[in-house]
Amino acid sequence: MPLSHSAFADLSILDLLTGFWEDHYLRHPTEAKRVGDGREVRFSTGDPLIDKWEEEIASGIPPDLTEGLSPAERDKILAARDRLVVQHKEVKQADVEVGEGFSDSYGG
Repeated sequence: MPLSHSAFADLSILDLLTGFWEDHYLRHPTEAKRVGDGREVRFSTGDPLIDKWEEEIASGIPPDLTEGLSPAERDKILAARDRLVVQHKEVKQADVEVGEGFSDSYGG
């Protein structure tokens, strides 16, 4: 099915990425390696940083996704994250305040 097909518009980014990686590892099975008792699969992307993050995720360790960034880039991303956290709290509080005492006349 071509990428311009309307069915692709109904898929989420997660669905598209999952499909991509499933197809990729079917075509390149040596890039996915079973380790330990064979139940765990490790992937080799060829990018040392991404592979390190994959190892951390597989071990249950949250990876530092700002690793490898310059201090300026890291500060910019963390500041943007902090602004979004504050904005999210403000929106949630506004929703609570708007909802307090709200009633409609459509109830029975």
